[in-house]
Amino acid sequence: PDVKTLIKGITMSLTSEVTIFPKAPPIITPTAISTTLPLEINSLNYTTRNGDATILAGKINTSLNLTLNKGDFKIDSKASVNTADINLSITSGKFDSSKTSVNNINITSNERGVILLNTCNNISQNLKTAGGRIEAKSASLVTVTSSETDISINKISNGAIIDLSGSANVKIDELTGTSSISSSYGKVNINKINSTATLKTVNGSINVTNASLKITLEINGKGSATINFNKESASHLVNNLSRCLIASLKSGNLKCTGVENVRISSSANSSINLKMNNVIGDNFVKNSNGSTQIVIDKFAVYKLITNPNKPTAGKVRVNLSQISEHNGYTDKSKKETFVNCSKDENKGNVLEVSSSTGNITILDTNFA
Repeated sequence: PDVKTLIKGITMSLTSEVTIFPKAPPIITPTAISTTLPLEINSLNYTTRNGDATILAGKINTSLNLTLNKGDFKIDSKASVNTADINLSITSGKFDSSKTSVNNINITSNERGVILLNTCNNISQNLKTAGGRIEAKSASLVTVTSSETDISINKISNGAIIDLSGSANVKIDELTGTSSISSSYGKVNINKINSTATLKTVNGSINVTNASLKITLEINGKGSATINFNKESASHLVNNLSRCLIASLKSGNLKCTGVENVRISSSANSSINLKMNNVIGDNFVKNSNGSTQIVIDKFAVYKLITNPNKPTAGKVRVNLSQISEHNGYTDKSKKETFVNCSKDENKGNVLEVSSSTGNITILDTNFA
């Protein structure tokens, strides 16, 4: 007979018990270990392991010696290391003190590390081969020798000596103090220079937005440079080297505006383009095989050419053998012309332009 059987109790699954596992906690393999160092000591020697993230929250009075392999080392904003000297060897990690000031930092090894600084007294790195990146909000003195270390600093107050033999880049917002900056194949961008400076490149580029004193420039390859002098120069005395450009070019391109005293020589095929607010002191442009264009403010030309009664007036001397355009005040039939504006040729201002095979263009115009 059909009998409906009621089965009460636990219904067993057809699935084997072996396949039913209790809920287990996840297996976590640590990839980074965070360490905090709350201390106050005179000195600390510390080496990071791979993946370390170390935070210094205490105070170090004298020295901090760090070796960063692939780990990160961060100085907390509440930490105090502004009297300590930091010796840093970094492989590919990151040193971060962007939230607090440090005293002196000496980089003894830098393969491809990132170094972030806030306010720093001295930054020093003397390495023939080094990479990575150095960034800082402000520094008093910067001395860096390297091949591939990019440098970005907002403000340098007491000068910089930067020599980069590779293609690394330099970016500085404001530079004060006598300085020498060189990047053979990279880009040098400086917004404002308040002091005298020497700038060098081979096949890289140099750009200065606002200069006020003497700039010495070297282009030893096919590089380029753009130098703009400001309009608020402190003094127009030549002895103060205001708005003065001294340049030596093997080839390459040079553009300069607002300059008042130039001494430029080129030994190869260079393009020289000058825009002069005034002509003060002895000036010369010698461009062997390239093209030269000089635009002089009309008022400055007027003082040079048509005002013989003022002792500050001088002469314009131009080699016309290869001249392409020279408007207003020369005799093109002569290979060389002298436009004398002073009875005494030893006084006054001189602009001398010469070229063996290149073209020369001298124009006068009004410009802001």
